[in-house]
Amino acid sequence: MSNNQSRRQISSVISLKFLALLIVVLMLSLVPAEAQQSPKISVKEYKLPDRSNAFAIVSDNSGNIWVALRNRSSLVKLDPKTGSLQEFKIPSSSSILQIWDIVVDSHGNLWFGDATDNKIRKFDPSSFKFSEYTIPTADAEPWGIAIDSKGDIWYSGFNSGALGKLEISKAREGTSNGFLEYKTPRNISRPSYLLFDNNGILWMMESGPARLAKFDIITEKFTEYPLPRAGNASTNPIGIAVDAQGNIWYTQFRTSNMGKFDPKTGNVEQYPTGLITGATYGIVPDKEGNIWTVQQRVDRVVKISVKDQTISEFRIPTNSSFTENVAVDPSGNIWFVETAGNKIGIIDASAQVPIKASLSTTKFKMSRNGTLSIPVSLESFEGGDFFPHLRSSMSVTGNIANSSFSASPDLIQMKSAGNAMTTITLIGNNIELGNYKMVVGFTDRGLNYYQGQFFDLTIEDDSGQPILVIATIAVIIFIAVIALFRVRSKNRAMGGEVSLHARPTVHTLTDSDNGPDRRVNF
Repeated sequence: MSNNQSRRQISSVISLKFLALLIVVLMLSLVPAEAQQSPKISVKEYKLPDRSNAFAIVSDNSGNIWVALRNRSSLVKLDPKTGSLQEFKIPSSSSILQIWDIVVDSHGNLWFGDATDNKIRKFDPSSFKFSEYTIPTADAEPWGIAIDSKGDIWYSGFNSGALGKLEISKAREGTSNGFLEYKTPRNISRPSYLLFDNNGILWMMESGPARLAKFDIITEKFTEYPLPRAGNASTNPIGIAVDAQGNIWYTQFRTSNMGKFDPKTGNVEQYPTGLITGATYGIVPDKEGNIWTVQQRVDRVVKISVKDQTISEFRIPTNSSFTENVAVDPSGNIWFVETAGNKIGIIDASAQVPIKASLSTTKFKMSRNGTLSIPVSLESFEGGDFFPHLRSSMSVTGNIANSSFSASPDLIQMKSAGNAMTTITLIGNNIELGNYKMVVGFTDRGLNYYQGQFFDLTIEDDSGQPILVIATIAVIIFIAVIALFRVRSKNRAMGGEVSLHARPTVHTLTDSDNGPDRRVNF
């Protein structure tokens, strides 16, 4: 073979290798961009005038955001497309107006309760006109507000303990015409937020006695449902929302739990959202049926996926924001007010934290003094250091009660995207019997986000173990008696005589009688 032929063959091989490499590169370039990118968290903030003390927030049908500024006695309109703000002064002699809630009617008018001047107010954005209607009960402190299918306005009287209604057809500006009030069954009910479900039933939180009130606007009858309390104290349920299945969700200002009430069964489940009393407040569902809330004391926006039974938490960039109320716009974005931060925040409802915790099963059982091992998988989309956490509805703080847990490993370090495993071990110490909602998840080192998977834990009585031991001993004694009876019968048949003298014995059950290991593993 000539040198020229050898060079041509070598060149051909190199060309083929280069072509193969080029094909691989081209194939990789065809992978969709989103598959190569990590999901990003994007929280945007808009500055408000200093010392505004923003509180109530709502989105109109065009996506404009409206906020009530307490210390400026005004409404502010934010146009998200331009970022521009417009302020509208509320006609009042009071320099400070307490406004807790705003709703938008079918004509685009804004309705809200003015707790300072004891009025229901309306604002028409097309004419910039304010209208006011005087609540007949003095110092009622209107809090929550809702609109029924006829366009009538309903409100809760936090101080009066009444449910109020303003019939639009009978209402007259500057008067108390058209008002009806319905006293709640409790003397000190402290009603806060309210809403209408898809069936036209009105639901209202009674913050004082920790009750959920249902009001039928046709029969004008109340039905109350007691909610879990913190010992003898109220959990101060505040915010209220309804999901796609008709369940009523509510926030608890004095705990780290959220509640879900099933109107069909009357059952209440509590979902832990943190390890300290974060003070969950406003709450809304998004277009996909997820439930969103905010934690006032720890600067967090919280998302609960009802379908997947997962929780995600996003850190608000501004520290000590004192966020309280939340709203959803027509595009599904989540908006919130930062009362102390003098800002309005927005987070895309499709936002994801860059990790995901998963369980192979979401139902566990253990005895009150048993041990439970929970394998948890972690998927990271960009790597980092992650700490596993276990939360529980056993206590108002979200911590586990009468038990302890450990994780192995207790720190997962990943240089890049990938998967890892850890095992959470829960050790009971006379846990109170019952069913609990638990969540296991991970947080990053900087506490910027958290993601977890909910699961159900049933604590069963372990008294069945001594009963089993006693039953086993009884069977052994029975077999022994039968055996002795047979021996005695045989001896009689052989002409012998057997004399049995029973000596009383005392048997004390100890831990060793329950077997070498009383733990129950699942």
